[in-house]
Amino acid sequence: MHELIAAPYLDHHLLVRPGSPKAARLPVHRYEELHTAPDTSAAPAWLADVAHQAWEIDLSGRRLGETVLVRARSPYGYGRASYELNLGCNYDCEHCYLGLKQFAGLCWPEREHLLHAIRDSGVLWLQLTGGEPMIDKLFSETYRLAYELGMMVEILTNGSRLAAPRSLTLLTRLRPNRITLSLYGATAESYDGLTRRRGAYRMFVRPRGSDPPHDHGSRGPEPPRRHRRLPDASHRWLHRLSALRHLPGMPAAGQGLPGGEGTTGQVLPTRDHKELNHDRSSSRPRF
Repeated sequence: MHELIAAPYLDHHLLVRPGSPKAARLPVHRYEELHTAPDTSAAPAWLADVAHQAWEIDLSGRRLGETVLVRARSPYGYGRASYELNLGCNYDCEHCYLGLKQFAGLCWPEREHLLHAIRDSGVLWLQLTGGEPMIDKLFSETYRLAYELGMMVEILTNGSRLAAPRSLTLLTRLRPNRITLSLYGATAESYDGLTRRRGAYRMFVRPRGSDPPHDHGSRGPEPPRRHRRLPDASHRWLHRLSALRHLPGMPAAGQGLPGGEGTTGQVLPTRDHKELNHDRSSSRPRF
């Protein structure tokens, strides 16, 4: 499986790594060099230098075909897309725009065709959402194919299935670009009340598969309700949620984009809108 993706992105050419917010901008001739090189050829020295500087990975003596997936140019030039896998959810929030929830999504042949179409349109960053995408019966297959096609995948989820062993195995081996969580409350009372699902809060905060580094499944007694303040409850909740930050390969906050056009030393803000998204009006279709 590839470790890096070299791809056109709007008017630029980027080198990115799944699971990392960093990216290096490639000159056109460097992209063309990777695009035309045989898979059996060794990684060029300049690529090894960039990979080591940006992600601390060693490409010395390794073949291009096993390390870099080179995306072809698209005549359509899209950069981002959002794919609603289904319109179903395991919560019943009163404010939800879905109304009557429909759990059916595309069958696999149609979904496979759609993912290839999204890739062929030039999309590099793909958001999987719903409904609740992680309860979709084809979520794992959809995520895996999007990853294998060379897209940086973000998951927009309520987090109820995130700690399931199957999910942890998939997301640890094939690292997502980002996981965005919807938060519905800082206590079981507020969370379960809003989602109208008893036990939803427990499913969201309770780690499974391994204990969180800073919270070994225990906590002190809750203070009486009349003495409980929301900031304190929120603080305890965030402390327990720190387990999610230790999912192997998840990036730390505040990391930037190494490299500039033809250089490897210039540091840019992550996904700088002026540098990378100057044509956003046509860069994010919905499928």
